[in-house]
Amino acid sequence: MTEYYEEKVLRYRVYERPTLKLESGSKYPWSLTWSFNSRKEAEELIEEEEQRTVALYERKIVDAGQEESFRREVW
Repeated sequence: MTEYYEEKVLRYRVYERPTLKLESGSKYPWSLTWSFNSRKEAEELIEEEEQRTVALYERKIVDAGQEESFRREVW
């Protein structure tokens, strides 16, 4: 029997990627790390993380306009 879980991704999404480059010289792809209902919360998290991980990651906030729910398979 396959099991699933529901994942809710909120409106303001924080993406990050390492500042290091791949062997080919290209940058790592962006990956979703957090999501929030308010932009202010997302910005506060980025400020906190920047202080802890000084220049190890690039981060950006994306306004998706609405939250989404995804059904994910449990591995």
